Amino acid sequence: MQLRSLKLANWKNFESAEVPFAERLVLFTGLNGMGKTNLLDAIHYLCMTRSYFGLREKLLVRHGADFFRLDGQFEKAGRRHRVVAKAVPGKKKEFEVDGTPVPTLADHIGRFPVVMIAPADIQLAYEGSESRRKMLDAALAQTDKTYLDHLVQYSRLLKHRNHLLRQLAEQPHQPHDLLDTIDHQMVAPARAIHQRRAAWIERLNPLLQHYYEIVSEGRESVSCTYKSQLHRQEPAALLAEKRRQDLALGYTTAGVHRDDLDFRIEGRPLKQFASQGQLKSFILALKLAQYQLFVDERGLPPLLLLDDLFDKLDQRRVSRLLELLLEQNFGQVCITDTHAERIPAILRSFGQSFDHYCVHSGQVRPCPTDAKAFAPSDPDEDE
Repeated sequence: MQLRSLKLANWKNFESAEVPFAERLVLFTGLNGMGKTNLLDAIHYLCMTRSYFGLREKLLVRHGADFFRLDGQFEKAGRRHRVVAKAVPGKKKEFEVDGTPVPTLADHIGRFPVVMIAPADIQLAYEGSESRRKMLDAALAQTDKTYLDHLVQYSRLLKHRNHLLRQLAEQPHQPHDLLDTIDHQMVAPARAIHQRRAAWIERLNPLLQHYYEIVSEGRESVSCTYKSQLHRQEPAALLAEKRRQDLALGYTTAGVHRDDLDFRIEGRPLKQFASQGQLKSFILALKLAQYQLFVDERGLPPLLLLDDLFDKLDQRRVSRLLELLLEQNFGQVCITDTHAERIPAILRSFGQSFDHYCVHSGQVRPCPTDAKAFAPSDPDEDE
């Protein structure tokens, strides 16, 4: 699958832009804060119906505008498809594929698969379990429509259950018939979610180790372990056991919505014992393993979006990672970088053709061959 063109109107810092994609590898260069990451996020939005960074629509609209519109031309299995996303803050966002409205956003996820890697992903090791569950759910939702259906069903029932628990806390003498019904309905999707997550993580681990050794040039053992209360107890028994506590607290304390992933290096917690280099290598290997699992299960290479992946890496490491992406046929890859000539020089030495765009203050234009307009800037500056 490849993206053939991208149009933006009032998206973040872009008033309007149109970018054609001819090659398998697309490079955006420019100073930090110019909009490179925003372009990748627009692609992610078209594929996943949401910003990669979890931003609400009102924060995605260009300052002073009251809507945004994204238009992407995709090529998939030899056919062209047009995806249009339109949003007015405060109203329901709309998606169209080939001129036909998408009934629900869940129907769109997985049609045009994407894997994105950004500097903020390093926080997966430090933040709470919710961020790791979101990563896991996003990966599985694109791969498995049934999983997404179960996840939507479980989330809806969980919302109803929590609302009912709060009501029962205020009126403790009310009968629990409705709570019994909800608990019964939650069992099947909870069990399905747990089984699918466990199977996916089991397949992920060998790939995680494989890619970690490549990107880190190291031999440390790494792992990702799935932690769930359902490992030891069936959903119905777990809900029954926790009911008194749930009624007292007013929310559901146990279930797959409390699952987590445990990242390890040499058997020890990643966040406590990994160096910054090892941590970055782990997250990159994790995303590449996710990418490969999608290809294995669906036979279709997703788009791969790499945001400032090569920041603070020496020339040899940059060259090695680019070689990996080209050798193992990762499909279409979009990359951002603050160095105008670093990646182009390496790609030309490989004899690899690519599209190269310069990004400056919300404008995109093809870069000249000897583009040196943008020097490296403060890597910590907010994009």
